Amino acid sequence: MSAPDGAAALVEHLVAAVRRGEHLTLLVGSGLTVPAVPGVAQMLALADEYAAGRDDRGELAQELGHARAASDDPAAVYRAYHRAFASWVSGNEFDVVAQEAVLQAYQPAERARSPLATHGVWQRVDTRLGERVEADQESWRLTDGVTALGRLLARRPAQFGNRVLTTNVDPLVEVAIRRAGGRATPMTLTDEGAVPSPAPAADAVRVFHLHGYWRPLRPADRHGLLHDPERLRRAARTHSAAIARLLRGDTIVVIGYGGWDDVFLHALKQVGHRVTVVWALHGDDPDTAAAHQERLAVELAGHRAPVVLPGVDADVAIPTLAERLGIPGQPRAPRTRRRWRQRVWERELLTEPHSAPPPTVPELLEQLDRRFGWELAPAGDGAVAPTTLFWPVRLRQSSSLIHAVQALAAAALAARGVAVTVCLDDFNVARRYQAAARFTADVRRWFSLVPGAAEPTVVSLQDQLDGPIDPGAPRLAPTRPWPVARQAYGDRNPSLYSVLVATKVLPNIPVERLADQGATVVQALLSKNANRLLTPLTVWAHLNEVIAGRPPETLLTLSGQDERPFWQLWREIFDCELNHLFNPLAENLTNDSLMLRWSQPRELADHLARARQLPDWDTPHGYLHWLTQNAVLLPRYLTGGPTVMIGGRTLDSWAAVAASAHEDPALLSIVADLVSGLYLPRG
Repeated sequence: MSAPDGAAALVEHLVAAVRRGEHLTLLVGSGLTVPAVPGVAQMLALADEYAAGRDDRGELAQELGHARAASDDPAAVYRAYHRAFASWVSGNEFDVVAQEAVLQAYQPAERARSPLATHGVWQRVDTRLGERVEADQESWRLTDGVTALGRLLARRPAQFGNRVLTTNVDPLVEVAIRRAGGRATPMTLTDEGAVPSPAPAADAVRVFHLHGYWRPLRPADRHGLLHDPERLRRAARTHSAAIARLLRGDTIVVIGYGGWDDVFLHALKQVGHRVTVVWALHGDDPDTAAAHQERLAVELAGHRAPVVLPGVDADVAIPTLAERLGIPGQPRAPRTRRRWRQRVWERELLTEPHSAPPPTVPELLEQLDRRFGWELAPAGDGAVAPTTLFWPVRLRQSSSLIHAVQALAAAALAARGVAVTVCLDDFNVARRYQAAARFTADVRRWFSLVPGAAEPTVVSLQDQLDGPIDPGAPRLAPTRPWPVARQAYGDRNPSLYSVLVATKVLPNIPVERLADQGATVVQALLSKNANRLLTPLTVWAHLNEVIAGRPPETLLTLSGQDERPFWQLWREIFDCELNHLFNPLAENLTNDSLMLRWSQPRELADHLARARQLPDWDTPHGYLHWLTQNAVLLPRYLTGGPTVMIGGRTLDSWAAVAASAHEDPALLSIVADLVSGLYLPRG
């Protein structure tokens, strides 16, 4: 790699220092991480966005506007923004702006499957969530300079004194070190000294964040995350002394940092041994470099002559240095974020000899996933072999086709030794005992279709929670609604957005699109009933009792894909992994839709005929596709029933059904009879 003049000069200085046996101390600033993490200008724009969303008659926004108009110096405007937030909101509220800025560098393939799935906007990131986000290393966008720095510190930590100093609040240096196979421990700095995260490993590289860290290092931390710029200016002498104790290298290298707060300069003056300061400037203006050199020479009288190098691109210089020191970049194989569906398998016909459902639970779950679009979300990386299935159902006056489909899958697992518990959410249900009796009869009828399926245990959630508690039973989590509420809403304190999405008060609209869906959000808030908020507290209470005394990985939940936020929130609150099986979503339909609940075959035939008239009726995931896959092909597969033959056609795949419906729309009335035979009671 060839480096431009500034970068080349920096590399030559540092390689020579290493050959002389010197130790290096690195200080890196925001120039190393931009544009992955927004710089000052972009962070101020985020602060403006925050202010625009406040219900304060625009007063904070006006104050920020005054701050922008008062100065052209970004550092001065940044300090003024801090003061405005402290005055109008709270002393620590600018933390959430910094956290949103840091999260610009976190780009998971699917936010809904990431640790941020249940996290709102402008909601604080606590220690647990921050650690989980950092652990998702492949989702962080790193600059070339940070990536190379991670390799240097992971492979040559002793050369840099097992430490690096940074004015950045983001975790990109830590992520880069860990990606390169090293260990990294974030530490913040106070006037009294360094504050590490708990139990740093002996061989870990200490990353000292001089201006604070983007998340609390310990759960008990309640103070602000970022250092107040004004306080830094007032306490420059004491804070500088703490920094000076960290500057142990023979050569101190500054990259990507402008030194606008003077704290670091004061620290350099307090270093007790002779050092060489090599300061790399990104700008290539020679006059600016000369002025900086002259100032350093005055400030660092008694030390070796400082070296100021203009025109240094960190994304060129640090990778070049790594190569010169024998640490070349190695391409990393991209991690598979999601198992891609194998379409050739999905074209396997149910009439083929090997198409019988497998005898073991892990193999059956795999077939449900790859053949029929059910999604298995395992608790770990190994094969899922649960012993208990937990199936929560909101009780209605009658069952829907979705319940029938779920029951067949549960019955197939029961036939392979899995104990099935059906948890009926029967709060606020009129004539709940009669409704529960009807639903239980339906479930048992559907279970009887699968050979060898043991009957499920059907539990009334209301009776369960109103009953006595066994004081001797082991419990890992609370088993009554009010203690669950205290832990869920009090201790963990999730965003209100995540609770409303998990309880289906709000549609699962991605956070970044919420502002564009205002009418949808308002309509949902005005039309949905508050009793939905009871669901997590009651269902989770019973689930915690089911889990008591058994390893969580032996439990599998069954629900629709729209229940994913519900289970993600449970995981965040109770910090526990379960296995989840999600049946395919009947798009734009619910359990209450008449297209999924009918009393006569001719009613379903009418629904199918109208759906057939839509221009995109034969697209995957539409109503006809969902019904064919889950109410025609899946029952045939799980029950071992006879091959469906209509008019000489073998309907053993969606492609066969779609082709037949193209040729003869009357076929759909026969499909309606088949599906009704599954769904409706006999006779």
